[in-house]
Amino acid sequence: MTVSPPLVTVGIPVYNGASTLAEALRSVAGQTYRNLEILIADNGSVDATQAICAQFTAGDARARYVRHETNRGAVWNFNHVMRTATGRYFMWAAHDDLLHPQFIEKACDVLEARQDVVLCHSETQPVVDVGQPVGAAYIGWANDAESARERWRMVLRRSELHAAIYGLMRRDAAQRTRGLLACVQADWIFMIEMSVLGSIAQIPETLQYKRVPAVATDYHSREEMLRYMGAPSAGLGAQLRPPRANVMAQAVRSLPLIGVGRRDRVRLLTDAVRIYSSEGGLTFDARDIVSTLMTRRARSRARSTPDKLRP
Repeated sequence: MTVSPPLVTVGIPVYNGASTLAEALRSVAGQTYRNLEILIADNGSVDATQAICAQFTAGDARARYVRHETNRGAVWNFNHVMRTATGRYFMWAAHDDLLHPQFIEKACDVLEARQDVVLCHSETQPVVDVGQPVGAAYIGWANDAESARERWRMVLRRSELHAAIYGLMRRDAAQRTRGLLACVQADWIFMIEMSVLGSIAQIPETLQYKRVPAVATDYHSREEMLRYMGAPSAGLGAQLRPPRANVMAQAVRSLPLIGVGRRDRVRLLTDAVRIYSSEGGLTFDARDIVSTLMTRRARSRARSTPDKLRP
């Protein structure tokens, strides 16, 4: 009897992604691993995203398109596709990133062979466009120590592991986490929770391509980033808080929620305090504070200007 390969759900949250979406969808549809559920969640796009998705789903029976009439924030949409996934394995695919045709096949092989691994990603090359690499590849970004405590210590020290959120993961493990939280560095917090649940493996091949803007336009103040994610403004007090404080607090808060026993929680809490206090936790990003203050000042001036005088 032939055993069917496990179903993999690829969740693609998108908002106004028309310029790159078609290419990203082709890279998912062109995977050598064929047993896919392709779940596209449109967060109320006002560009050509809906038309692109309609054309794609008409040509691929594995695809399912859901449109939310209003934009509920990036975090809500990412969590929506993760919570509604049905495959044994799940992954997020960004609407502007690209996958090598064998990415899912090779990542699935790792998950099938190693029951200790809860998420597998690959070396990733940042690109401006197809065939235009920029910067160094993400190499050595694994967290596969045998014990949960060792993995906990490593992920608290290595924020770059956040990039692994676009790897292939066990759906049941991902759904034990709180998903992505509506806060800055939500991807790092998610990877902290996943690392406690199991190992994070990296395939030693470049099979993922992360698109970055040709000009650095992706920096936002913390307030602007939270608004994009769908969270209320954190207020100026949050700007003055050391940036790793929220990460450490959320990491510790997650432990009972993902099933860590009380005795182990005490050990992991002790580790977190030591790491936070000894490795730059008591610093803050002055640029972020200044940017936020300038943004608020500009908005205040706009509100005080009569409508007829606004540009």
